[in-house]
Order: sequence, then structure tokens, then C-alpha cells
Amino acid sequence: MNSGPSLLSPFPQPQVVPISVPVGTVVPYAGPVSEDPDKKSLRRKKLAHQGWLLCDGSEVSKTEWRELYELIQDTYGKPSSAASFVLPDYRGAFLRGVSGDRNPALDPAASQRTASGSGGTGTGNAVGSFQTAQFQEHEHQYTPSTAVSGFQAGGVNAVISTTQATTTAVVCEQGSADSTACYGPETRPVNVYVNYLIKGVDHQLRLAIPMDVPRLDPRGGLLR
Repeated sequence: MNSGPSLLSPFPQPQVVPISVPVGTVVPYAGPVSEDPDKKSLRRKKLAHQGWLLCDGSEVSKTEWRELYELIQDTYGKPSSAASFVLPDYRGAFLRGVSGDRNPALDPAASQRTASGSGGTGTGNAVGSFQTAQFQEHEHQYTPSTAVSGFQAGGVNAVISTTQATTTAVVCEQGSADSTACYGPETRPVNVYVNYLIKGVDHQLRLAIPMDVPRLDPRGGLLR
């Protein structure tokens, strides 16, 4: 492409650079998709027009989203119709990198992972597999409490000896000011909600870069 001045314009023409996002790319999306029932369909249609689908386990058309189906097929579940396939369902879940052939493995139970959706083919040490919550086995030293009952005999009082139980674990007593932060129905880090989207088609973007935009060398100097 000739990016210099043309007979029709005395100004340098912009350079067009194609940018492609691979099908199957997953990104966090900070916008709402279903909070407003009246706009739910509109929001998803707009995202679909841009080539993105919500990772909520929905079934979509194999024909309409052919490129994505050829990539993931039935990894995330068995569809109810032969004309559709199941999208990943990442709602409420944390994503984790595939262990693969990393040695030593960071996921010692990789081979025990199950399908994330009913009838899904993604199991074991592979993309799309699912794993439930778990505590790593560990131990704490614990000294139980002891007590000696006292009694009086011959005018002499026996000594009552009591030792309080101790442990090296963090103690969180029910009813204390911070009890709600200590325990609950799940184990979790500090987190913020996002929606996950997956790229469904290869929409190639064309980015126009003006030729007269100043460019810098690796040291920050202006290129002439």
C-alpha cells in the first residue's frame, strides 16, 4: 500500500494495520449483561455482533459460530440439539492455567479433574476440566486442657489445677467482632465480579495509523 502523498491528496495517507483476536480468546468484561431484564437481549446481541459471547454455559448454533465450535466442540458439555454446542460456564468460578507437562506440577490432582458441564469431553489435565474446592492437608499442634478436682481432707484444702487448651492455629471465636471475616460457606480470596466473554468469530479489525504521528526510538528519542 502506498502510504505517501497521492495525486488526490497532498497529505500522507494513514497506514492500515490488520489486527486479529484469536477465536476462543477469553477476556474479563466490566459491563453488565443481564442486570436489566429489558436490556438483556439487546446487550448480548450487541456483543454477538462484535463477535463475543458470554461464558454462561448457553447453547449456540454450530453454523452461526462455526469457528468457535471447531475449536472447542463438546469440551464444555453435551448439547440438547445436534445443531448446537455448549459455551464455557465461568460464572462464579476462578480460572486456572492447564498444568500440562510442567514439572514439578502445581496441580497434583490434575488427572482427577472432571468435566465442567454434563457430558463434556474436557476432563483430566486438559482445557475445560473442572475442580471442586479443597483444603490442603496440614496440621496444628494442640495441647488439651487439664483439670484436677479439689477436696478437703483433715482440714487441708487440695489444690485445683487447671490448664487452658492452646493451639498454634488462628483462633476465631463465634460472636467476636471479626467472626464474619474468619469463616463462612466457602474459602475465597478478596475478589471483584466481572463477566467473562469468549471470542466466537475472527473479526479482523483494521486500524488506521496516521503516518505523521511522531515515533520514538527505544531510548525515547524522536525519530525524524
